[in-house]
Amino acid sequence: MNEKRELLARLQQIISEQLGVRQEEVTEKSAWAHMGADSLDRLEMSRVIEDAFKVDIPHHIGERLNTVGETVDHLFTLIAARNAIPISE
Repeated sequence: MNEKRELLARLQQIISEQLGVRQEEVTEKSAWAHMGADSLDRLEMSRVIEDAFKVDIPHHIGERLNTVGETVDHLFTLIAARNAIPISE
């Protein structure tokens, strides 16, 4: 399984637990609004996602992530940047 698929699977589990939707119904194209998430739900989801993945998602960025796929892509970028090995000079 590739890293993005693993991120998606973990995110599907979190969304299912937090929003009460069935995990198999959550796809990369799923929009937060269509899953019943209002602005408070989205704030809480951001907090849970930050804790689960040990990342920081500033509010102004989080509110622009409208689909699960956009969120996966952003998480992938954050995790890749965090795990990058600095080049010694």
